[in-house]
Amino acid sequence: MYKNIAYKMFFVVTAVIISIGLIGISSTYYLQKNNITRHANDNIEGYNQRFVTYTDEQAHAMESYLNLLENKKELQVSFIKSNKEELFKNAEPILKHLNANSDITHFYFIKPDGKVLLRVHDFNRSDDIVNRYTFLKAKETNKIFYGIEFGIKQNYTLRVVLPWIVEGKLIGYLELGKEINKISDILSKQKEIEIFYAVQKSKFKNSEKAIQEKLKSHMQTRDYYVMYQTLPSNKKIVDLMDTSDNNLKWLEIDNKHYIYYSQDLQDVSKVTLGRKVFLVDVTKAYDELLNSIISYSIIMFVITQLLLFLVFVLLRKKQIMLDDTFLKLQAQKEEFETVFEFSKDGIAILDLESNFLDFNEAYREMTGFTREELLQKSCNGLTSPEFKEASIKALATAKETGYIENIEKTCIVKDNKRINVNMSASLLPDKQRFLLLTKDITNLKALEEQSKLASMGEMIGNIAHQWRQPLSVISTNSTGMMMQQEYGLLTDEILISSCNQINENAQYLSKTIDDFRNFIQGDSNLEFVHVSKIINESLNILKGSLSNHYINLVLSIEDDIEINTNKNELEQAIINIVNNAKDAVADNVIEEDRAIFISTKKIDNKSLELKICDNGGGIPIDIITKIFEPYFTTKHKSRGTGLGLSMVNQIVRERYHQKLNVYNDNFTYNGKEFVGACFSIIFTEEG
Repeated sequence: MYKNIAYKMFFVVTAVIISIGLIGISSTYYLQKNNITRHANDNIEGYNQRFVTYTDEQAHAMESYLNLLENKKELQVSFIKSNKEELFKNAEPILKHLNANSDITHFYFIKPDGKVLLRVHDFNRSDDIVNRYTFLKAKETNKIFYGIEFGIKQNYTLRVVLPWIVEGKLIGYLELGKEINKISDILSKQKEIEIFYAVQKSKFKNSEKAIQEKLKSHMQTRDYYVMYQTLPSNKKIVDLMDTSDNNLKWLEIDNKHYIYYSQDLQDVSKVTLGRKVFLVDVTKAYDELLNSIISYSIIMFVITQLLLFLVFVLLRKKQIMLDDTFLKLQAQKEEFETVFEFSKDGIAILDLESNFLDFNEAYREMTGFTREELLQKSCNGLTSPEFKEASIKALATAKETGYIENIEKTCIVKDNKRINVNMSASLLPDKQRFLLLTKDITNLKALEEQSKLASMGEMIGNIAHQWRQPLSVISTNSTGMMMQQEYGLLTDEILISSCNQINENAQYLSKTIDDFRNFIQGDSNLEFVHVSKIINESLNILKGSLSNHYINLVLSIEDDIEINTNKNELEQAIINIVNNAKDAVADNVIEEDRAIFISTKKIDNKSLELKICDNGGGIPIDIITKIFEPYFTTKHKSRGTGLGLSMVNQIVRERYHQKLNVYNDNFTYNGKEFVGACFSIIFTEEG
C-alpha cells in the first residue's frame, strides 16, 4: 500500500506542475490580449475625441471664410439682384480656392425665405427650399450655426450657415460645407484606424433614381448602405454591422487581426442615421503576443523538467521517511488503543444516531451493563427524560460544528440507577461517527448541593440581619398608629406618613426575598451580563451581614465588561469569597479597622481583573495551596464545611475556564498597616 506512494505523488505533482504551467500560459495570453483590446479601445476613444476637436477646428476655419465672404461687394450686388450667372461667375473661383486649400466641397447662397439661389458646387440645381437642421437653427437664432448632416445627395457633411446681414438688414444666408470623408481620411491615417460609415437603407426610400443607381456601387448589408470605407468589403464586417452590437470584438481578415467596434452614426440633431464602424489593426501586437507565449512555453517546459527531476529526488527521500513514519504511527495507534482501554474516564464511539459502536471498560463499568447489552443501546437512550431533548440537540450541534464540550446531564443506567455525567463529543474525520468522552460527576454534584445548602444557611443569616431594621420600623409605625387612634391623636397626615413608611420597608423586604429566590432557583442558562451587575447583586445579599459585623466595604469598580456566563453561579462564587473574608476580618481585626476591598480593572479590551481583598491577617503559607480542596477548612465545624472555596474553584476554573489566584498582600487602612488575603479572578468576554 505504501510502496508506490512516492510514484503516485510524483504523477500527481507532475500533473499539478503542468496544470500550473498551462494556467500561467493561458492567463498570460488572456491578460496580454485584454491589454491589446484595451489599447485598441483607447485608440478608438482618442479618434472620437480628435474627431470632435478636428470638426470644431474646421468649422471655426469655415466660419472665418464666411466672415470674409459676407463683406465682398461683388457677391452682395449679384445676390441682391438675384443674378445667378453673375453670382456664379464671382463665386466659382472662390470655391475652387477653398477646395484646393481646405477641401471645402459645398458653397450655398440662400434667400431669406430658405430658397436656394445658387449652389456654386452644383449650378444646375436651385430654387429648392432648404429645411436642414443647421439652416433652420441659424435662421431661428439669427446667428452662425454649424454641425454634421446627411444631405440630399447622401453625403455626410460638416455644414456652417451664416446669416448674411448687410447694413443691418438680413439679405440671405451663406453656407459652406465639407464632406466628412475628407476629415475621416486624415484622422484614419493619423490614428491607424479603418473607418466605415453605414447609413440605414430607410434613409434612401425617397431618393432620386440617379442616387438609387449610384447606391448600387456601394457595399451594402441587410439594413445599411456603406457610404464610406477605408478598407475593402468583407463578409465578417457585413454580418457584424447588422447586429448593432456595441461590444469590442476580435476579427481575422486576410490573415490580419483587427478589433471591431460599432456605435451609432448621428447628425447634429441627434438623429441616428446608421452605424459608425471602427477596425483597429492589431496584427503586429498579436504576433508579438504569440511569440511571447511561445517563448514563455519553452521556458516553462525547461523549468518543469527541472522541477520534476527535483520532485522525484525529494519524493524518493519522502518515501523512506514515510516508511519510518508508518512504523511510528503503528506505535502511536497501539498507544491510543492502550489509552482507550485503560482510561479512567468513559470513552465511547457512536454513530450519528447515538448508537454505541465501541466503548472502553471505564464506560461499561460506569453504566453497569455488559458489553453485549450496551451495544444494543444508544447514548440518547440512556439519557433521563428531562435531559433527552437537550442531549439530542447537543449531538446535532456536534455534527454541525464538529464538537461540543462540558454538557451536563443525568443518565439512567443498570438497575435504574441515576448518575450525573459531564459529556463532550467530537465528530470524527469520516463525519459518520462521534468520539464521546464522559465523566461521572455524581459525587461532584452532591458536593455542589452541600455547598449550596451551606450558602443557603449563610444567606438566611444575611436576610435575618437585613430584615431586623425594616421589621422594627414596621412594628413601631403600626403600634404607634394604634396608640394614637386610641387617644384620638391619629390624623390623616400621620396615617399617610406611617403607611408610606410601612410600604417602603415592606417593598425592601420583598426585594430581599426576590434576590434570595433568584439565587437559589437560578437556572443554568448562559446570558450576557456585566461583571459590575454580578458584584452589586452579590453585595445586596451580603450587606446586612457585613453591617452587622461592623465591616466597612471599600469599592473601586473602575472598569466593566460584559461576559457570557451563568449569573447565579458567579454570584455564589463571589458570596463565598466575601464570606470567607468576613469571617477572617471579624475574628482578627477590631471593629473600627475591619475592611473588605473590592475592585475591578481592565487588563485589555477583552479581559478584566476582579480583586476581593481583606485585612484579616492573610492565609498561612503552608495551607494557601490547599484552600480550594473539598472539605479543607480552618474554621470550627459550626462555622465551616470546607466546601465554599472548593465551589469557587469549580465554578471559576473548571466550569468557565477563568483564571483564579489567591495570595497575601499588605494594606494601609485608617493609617495602619495590615496583611490580608487577596482573591483575583480574570474574566474574559468569551467567559
